[in-house]
Amino acid sequence: MNVLFSHPIIGAIATLIGIFTFYLAINRITQKHFAKTALVSKCIAKYKEKHNGKPPLFMWKRHVFWGSIAFVFWYIAIILGFYFAYTEFGGSVFENAFVTPTTHYMLAIFITVLGIFAYGSGVLLNKNKGKYKILPIAHGLACTTIVVMAIIVCINGLGFLDMISY
Repeated sequence: MNVLFSHPIIGAIATLIGIFTFYLAINRITQKHFAKTALVSKCIAKYKEKHNGKPPLFMWKRHVFWGSIAFVFWYIAIILGFYFAYTEFGGSVFENAFVTPTTHYMLAIFITVLGIFAYGSGVLLNKNKGKYKILPIAHGLACTTIVVMAIIVCINGLGFLDMISY
């Protein structure tokens, strides 16, 4: 198997882990921000009914663990992608990205920059639990944006697979 396949495989694994991490955050989002809406309050009421009156749990440590793993995998995939773009397609990675801006390159660069904020804000939120009001929302929006962009990058990257020699 060609070593170039490591980039899409690691990127896909990172995206799946990111989706799982987002799933872990859903309980927190619904309890904290949408609990007063009719649909969510009915869902929470049904959950409490089935679980002895306890609200859905936000698995904080699991969310932090899997979120960190997702970011490590995303950055490994991005570094490999930049490296393979340079070695296989020639020229500077950033020259390729900005002279012939493809969706794949541009989203990877945006994920790289936004990921620094998302990971850093996650570290702060984990270290100082409950002290911030706006940062959790900004963190959630940044991470949700990254997950959506990563899904698009995965789908878009399928078009590059035919360029890889077997």
